[in-house]
Amino acid sequence: MTTIMNKCLSNARYRVQSKESLRLLRVVLALVLCFALACLSFQEKERSEIYSRLNVDKNTRELKEADTHVESLGRTANGAARVSAATSNSQPKRKEDVACGEVCDVDEEHFRQSPDKYYSYIEKAVDCQKLMLRMKLEKPSASWPPPRVPPAAQLEEMTMFGRMPIRIANNSYFASNNAQTVKSGVIRKALIEKLQEQAYAGKNIAGGYGKTGTKLVIDALARYADTIHGTHGFVIGTEKPWIEALLLNAGADHITTVEYSNLLSDHPNISTQVPQSLAEMYLDDPKPRFDFGVSYSSVEHSGLGRYGDAISPSGDLEAMAQAWCLTKPGGTFFLNVPYDNGLNYVIWNANRVYGDVRLKHLTANWHVVDIFGSGNKKIWVLVKPT
Repeated sequence: MTTIMNKCLSNARYRVQSKESLRLLRVVLALVLCFALACLSFQEKERSEIYSRLNVDKNTRELKEADTHVESLGRTANGAARVSAATSNSQPKRKEDVACGEVCDVDEEHFRQSPDKYYSYIEKAVDCQKLMLRMKLEKPSASWPPPRVPPAAQLEEMTMFGRMPIRIANNSYFASNNAQTVKSGVIRKALIEKLQEQAYAGKNIAGGYGKTGTKLVIDALARYADTIHGTHGFVIGTEKPWIEALLLNAGADHITTVEYSNLLSDHPNISTQVPQSLAEMYLDDPKPRFDFGVSYSSVEHSGLGRYGDAISPSGDLEAMAQAWCLTKPGGTFFLNVPYDNGLNYVIWNANRVYGDVRLKHLTANWHVVDIFGSGNKKIWVLVKPT
């Protein structure tokens, strides 16, 4: 009997203690919730003050720019100090601190469109100073490897708000161990001359792009040889300098290859630049300096993290706008990007595939005057208005 009573008393004490613990837990949760709400209220008040000081209406198109300012200024004691840091004359330290502007806006309703030869011509305001400053401040991604799916915060922009869906497959994800390692190399005169001879002999010098790729470029350059002969052009990205060889065959006087790697050249008609030094050169003397440009299978990778670059939904649009800034009025640009019967989508994280929806923004402020090729291999010939 005594044993039974002791068990009953023990159970009763346990129930009392459990109720007291539950009550205490509720009190703690209530305090945590109150504290969290107070923090959110304080942050919203700070944010409102910052918007007010920046004189930005949340309903305007400048909201994104203001958000960038707010996020980039960091946590300090008060909003006034942060706004002061943003509006001072000090040089921006991060690409995110400089607005991309209309170049990164993909809403057609915001821009004037006019009929053109192949699809609508879109005219956007381009601030070359800011775009080249963004190029100068470009840094590799702070994290590695790149994410296996697009970051949720950037998904809407990456998909053009649902118009450019993401396709994910195991064989399309790239995270090479040396992608973030800056490589060195030399564009050898002997190699260029060998490639030139092979091209004259009708051989494939385009590697994986095959004979079709080689012929496509040769045909495009031949038709527009008058824009190349005796002039200075630039090539965006190179792994093997076959484009440079074909340009010299077409009569180019000098070629500047723009590549993230620390490339050198011992060819008298080819020089190299990394994007940052090219941007500095422009900012020191802000004027277009190239008569023509070429990008073959390059800009579609920009901003996807495949090569160690930071994730940027508008990386390709920026690259083409920066090329526009570097090209003289009336200059020609030869562009190759993946094409799939007019469909628009992203193969994560390999590349983008373009249809008219994305192409209109990729070639904004350029007139498309010609298209070479068929199927999924094409070259768009663009001209910068005079």
